[in-house]
Amino acid sequence: ARGAGTTRDRRPAASSHHAHRDGQGAPHQRRHPDRYGYTAKNLADGTAHYTFDPTPLVRCIVLDTVNPNGESSGSLDEAQFAWLRVELAKVSGPGKDRLVIVFSHHTIGSMTNQLVSVDSPGPRVLGPAVRDLLLQFPNVAVWVNGHTHKNAVTPYKAAGGAGFWEVNTASHVDWPAQARL
Repeated sequence: ARGAGTTRDRRPAASSHHAHRDGQGAPHQRRHPDRYGYTAKNLADGTAHYTFDPTPLVRCIVLDTVNPNGESSGSLDEAQFAWLRVELAKVSGPGKDRLVIVFSHHTIGSMTNQLVSVDSPGPRVLGPAVRDLLLQFPNVAVWVNGHTHKNAVTPYKAAGGAGFWEVNTASHVDWPAQARL
């Protein structure tokens, strides 16, 4: 906002969280480009799902569960779901198993958004379908998400005995650890 008699814009500069939008990459990406998976290709393609490897033994997969057609609940489009299947296959199986950690905003239970539009007419992939896909890969260990503002850990077990934990975390602004200005 501008104060009386001043022309200087006093709004803070874009945070590092949004700095990737300037095409230069977020500050963390510029220092450690191998540790952050959001790339210029994501920017060009208009996608926000990506992978990164914090260690040679761990693959992190970040999903974009926001439905661009509206509403607060989430879902995936078919293209991202197909991409997820490919990414899981790349790090699963004899000689290539890596521990997989999945991240998203929405929980399995809050991925219920089936809205489509003229610009995005394909059917949406909901939480149970994503859960069932993850259960096909025994090296998926955890799916970390939020949205509900509740702390909860839910185990999901595959028929063969493997499975993963869904770890739902509250926002950092939720009680008892509210953010302070």
